[in-house]
Amino acid sequence: MDSIDSPQVAAPDTLPATGFSRQREVRRFANGIAMSTLWLWVRQGRIPAPVKFSTRMVAWRNEELHAWAADPLAWTAKHKGL
Repeated sequence: MDSIDSPQVAAPDTLPATGFSRQREVRRFANGIAMSTLWLWVRQGRIPAPVKFSTRMVAWRNEELHAWAADPLAWTAKHKGL
């Protein structure tokens, strides 16, 4: 099965429980996915979207990433309105 079809999530303790994480940390947290896969999943609503702080800076809420990591398929279904 292709990794784009089945997200694998690293141990939830690799990110702080609160605060924000940049792209590098999010990719590492999501089992080392490629940058293009991360942005594809964001567009598809399969992973939390980042918060835009400026035209060149985005970061993800750690709380949302931990909720996603607990059950990626349920998170995706809930946030896609399925």
